[in-house]
Amino acid sequence: MDLNNDRGIFIVTVLRTILVKLMYSDVYDIVDQNMSDSNVGSRKRRNHRNNLYIVYAIINNVLNNPDSKPIDLQIYDIAKMFDKIKLKEAINDFWDSGIKDDNLMLLYQLNKNNKAIVKTPVGDSEEIVLEENVLQGESFGPLLASNQLDTIGKESKKDGENLYMFQGKVPISVLEMVDDTLGISECGVESIVLNSVINTKVEMKNLEFGNNDKKASKCHHIHIGKSNKYCPTLKAHETTINKVDSDTYVGDVISSDGKLTKTIAKRYSQATGATSEIMNMLREISFGYHYFKMSMIFRNLKFIN
Repeated sequence: MDLNNDRGIFIVTVLRTILVKLMYSDVYDIVDQNMSDSNVGSRKRRNHRNNLYIVYAIINNVLNNPDSKPIDLQIYDIAKMFDKIKLKEAINDFWDSGIKDDNLMLLYQLNKNNKAIVKTPVGDSEEIVLEENVLQGESFGPLLASNQLDTIGKESKKDGENLYMFQGKVPISVLEMVDDTLGISECGVESIVLNSVINTKVEMKNLEFGNNDKKASKCHHIHIGKSNKYCPTLKAHETTINKVDSDTYVGDVISSDGKLTKTIAKRYSQATGATSEIMNMLREISFGYHYFKMSMIFRNLKFIN
């Protein structure tokens, strides 16, 4: 049994939940206004489609404009960010995002020391103390994570560096959805520089990239456009990033040919699986007089591939 992929959710007391929600309501607008457009995670009126719209527009422009230079998409996986995130570092980033009142210190004190019990199939565990831990499942967790990684895009836009110029006019920084990170750059030196910047920022925050094993990184490199014999080899820490034709980013399969075939196939597979699960559940329920009619309806359901 591999527990590395398990994600624990913290269930906190009712009084703490009320307090945290009141604090969150006080600080959210300030943090949101001080974040860049780079990270759309845990933010109102924004979601992963914002980033996907930008990515597809850039890919379409590169593939259909003969004057466009080839680009590299750098897709990074941050390993267990809620486990690795450093509370003091995240609190300092909140300060930089405008939270300079009592809420900042109260947030730190709430997470400085937490007593927890793990519920298992055979009963509750012994009480343990978690020191300086960001609780996954609490309101502030995703916002702390998004704000921390947003520092990459925020600094790029502030300094006017490490940006991809869409059609030579619109600056595009690193695109993030909480901890899902995608960098866009012209193939060549720009890719090496952006790769170094992302590595440096992640290491400064004491975070780590995900790895399948010691040899293969879970981060991926997709080349879009004309072939380039000088296309660089990128790294995630000391591990070489695999160059692939497609990879998943915030739910969609991004392909080097710009087509959505693999994304559609993925959606079709998910829909088929979900429908099969529903039908199996319904078979276990007796509908009495209407059972035969329901069976005929579901038996005649078909999907168009």
